[in-house]
Amino acid sequence: DRKNIRTTKLIHEMTSTTTTVGKTGNKPTLTTAIATPSPSTQRSIEGMLTMEKTTATINTQTMQPTLLTIQEMMMKLQENMTKNHGEMKTEMEEVKRDVRKDIQKLDEKVGQIQEVLQKNEQRLQTIEKRMEKT
Repeated sequence: DRKNIRTTKLIHEMTSTTTTVGKTGNKPTLTTAIATPSPSTQRSIEGMLTMEKTTATINTQTMQPTLLTIQEMMMKLQENMTKNHGEMKTEMEEVKRDVRKDIQKLDEKVGQIQEVLQKNEQRLQTIEKRMEKT
């Protein structure tokens, strides 16, 4: 905030305008001050520019390793995702095989149950025929 206030004051000093009334007293004349900063103002401006350059350099120096770290993390993440995808695909194939085997076993049991039911129906029919005879 102080930096912004100083910058604003400097800009105001360098671009200020003054109004003067000529000797005729008719119309005011607008005169723009020439931008010639004082030596202390010039030093202040140069100091601010140096600070900004230093800050920009530091930001660049810290940003590059940060970006490289992020890139490395993204590459590792991609590797993990690819690995996990492959593992998951393999596991899903195993689950499919297991489910198919379970379905086949159930089909066999259903077939056995149907055979037993048919045999029981035949026995019932045989018993009913015997009972009719007697």
